[in-house]
Amino acid sequence: MSSRELILERLKSAPWAEHTPSRNIISPKSSAAKGQIQTFVEKATAAGAQVEEVNNLAEVQTRIAQIVAEEKIEKIIVADEEITRQIDWQELQQQSGCLVQFSSELEGDAYRSFVLAAHLGITGCKYALAETGTVILEHSHANERLVSHAPNYYMCIVRKEQILRDRLVLAAVLETDQPKPAVWTLVTGVSRTADVAMQVVLGMHGPRQVTIFLID
Repeated sequence: MSSRELILERLKSAPWAEHTPSRNIISPKSSAAKGQIQTFVEKATAAGAQVEEVNNLAEVQTRIAQIVAEEKIEKIIVADEEITRQIDWQELQQQSGCLVQFSSELEGDAYRSFVLAAHLGITGCKYALAETGTVILEHSHANERLVSHAPNYYMCIVRKEQILRDRLVLAAVLETDQPKPAVWTLVTGVSRTADVAMQVVLGMHGPRQVTIFLID
């Protein structure tokens, strides 16, 4: 019997237990435990993100305007989501003089050119993970990932009720989520690599700066 046949035979004869989630699922409609929120803040900060707890989207808009002015940001690409649509981008443009485009308003080469030239990308999220300080984004099209990956600066708006405890809870939630998105993206802090000479380099595969706004 060949090695391949032996492996297949073992797979066929192995006892397969029915999968059961090993953690309680926290519904997005329920509140995250206070400890989980604190853990998320600590883990996201350790991964290089700046986490700001704010009361509402009006405060988010104020902080974005302040950061845009401080960082001299000229172009912003925004994921077209319910939470991002609640911000008055026209007012922000008038105040700051920056150019804002929604990802849904651009197609093909026009979208790619703008997102690669953008200084800031902004999204909401589907879930957040306390265990690692990760934000989980869902996309209907694969190229929407560029909003969180291409610009040097990335911002994510997270509702506290979206925070899940750990990756096992996340796996159980994703297994039951319907409909399934085209792509899931997991972002944990700033992009970094140490592939060359063991020297840490920021921004090699994604943003050099990350700000997460936590709202109730």
